[in-house]
Amino acid sequence: MNSDYYKNFIKQLNETLSSQKKPTIMIAGYVGCGKTTLAANILGKNIVPEEAIGHCESTTKGFIDYGDDYINIIDSQGFEPPMTQDHFLEFIKTHIKAKQLSNNIQDHVHLIWYCIEGPKARITPTDIDLINKILPKESTILVITKMDITKKEQKKALTDKLLKSTEIPSSRILYVSEEEKESLENLVKTSDSILPQAYRAAFMSKQKVILEEKQIQASKCIRNYAIGLGIVGIAPFIDVPFIVGFQYKMIKDLAQIYGFNSEEIEEFIGYSTAAVITGSAFGGSLLDLSGPIGWLVGGFSAGTITGGLGMIVSDYFYRCSEAIMAGKDIKEIPKLKLTKDELQSSAVKFKESF
Repeated sequence: MNSDYYKNFIKQLNETLSSQKKPTIMIAGYVGCGKTTLAANILGKNIVPEEAIGHCESTTKGFIDYGDDYINIIDSQGFEPPMTQDHFLEFIKTHIKAKQLSNNIQDHVHLIWYCIEGPKARITPTDIDLINKILPKESTILVITKMDITKKEQKKALTDKLLKSTEIPSSRILYVSEEEKESLENLVKTSDSILPQAYRAAFMSKQKVILEEKQIQASKCIRNYAIGLGIVGIAPFIDVPFIVGFQYKMIKDLAQIYGFNSEEIEEFIGYSTAAVITGSAFGGSLLDLSGPIGWLVGGFSAGTITGGLGMIVSDYFYRCSEAIMAGKDIKEIPKLKLTKDELQSSAVKFKESF
């Protein structure tokens, strides 16, 4: 196998991700309301490290930035004594203003999750002033955390107070809990709907809550690449290097759909696996064939092989996303392994489903 294929694949992935319009999300609220935990539940603990989540006391001091090639997270220090209300308001205002005045639009704040702890059932004057005077209304979602332990009467009181005292519509007053996946899905969908159009794709690819939508996009991507190489056959002038490049581009696009950056892809699909994909699968030996004409033997074509490979990779990325949401570290997830029988079986399934 020529290692240039794999190196070029990683280089192209880096270049593509660096050109993505990355949304910046600010998370603010009182100490202990679950800001950092919320970010980890939506985006995974590979973005928000475990040590950043305060289980007994606040761990966020000042503003802490998280993120990767797809997304920027600004985690704000919570309001707590001896900080005064005026100091806290100025603290948030100064940081938002500095971001919005930056000449680099990538530094701007595109979405704000302002968190209020549900079980405490208390909206303070600081909350109201911050929501009304400082936070941009068009990009703010009020997130009532710990929904699972918030009483029904507390929810009603909080909602009534917020509707009466702020200009945020009821559609952007959301109750969430890390135990309630539907509530997290609702936050993801609402966030997507109010983000500027250019930033939605990156956000949706990075979120780890609504995996079914990613799976649908991945299936469309795989079909397009399979059609590109031909489901029924392949022209003799198309050689193996061309096919290899096509498959690597498909894997790159699948990686983007599932929100994995180049470092993560190298962790999942190391050089040894890449060698199997390019050397065995597409050099001819996997099916005991040689040359482009050989792809047609037994009803296999470059298109069906590509579709089968895409199904394997998509399923693997899906399971990786599930593992990350369950709290696993990326390094704990086994690398993708590809066998002759698995690829043949997957190619048959793809051809039958087309």
